[in-house]
Amino acid sequence: QLAYPHRVIILKAMETVVKNNIALLDKSTAKDVIRDWQQAASNVLVAVGQRFINKVMEEVLTKFQPGILPHYFVMQTFANLSVSNGE
Repeated sequence: QLAYPHRVIILKAMETVVKNNIALLDKSTAKDVIRDWQQAASNVLVAVGQRFINKVMEEVLTKFQPGILPHYFVMQTFANLSVSNGE
């Protein structure tokens, strides 16, 4: 596990990459399964969830909408959060 300052640095780097490439992103980027970066994003949420489980769970649960099948990585993140925080 990374120390808190390192996590912040990585998240800020991720934010910078997204902001610098925002024109290249389209709607399909947010919906399609793009394994490499979506897995990395999921892993970040799971790692942060080991410290701030309630906040991360609140955010993940907002992705569950009645009558709409959740995205694959939303489900995977939800499952990995439960496994990593099981006692």
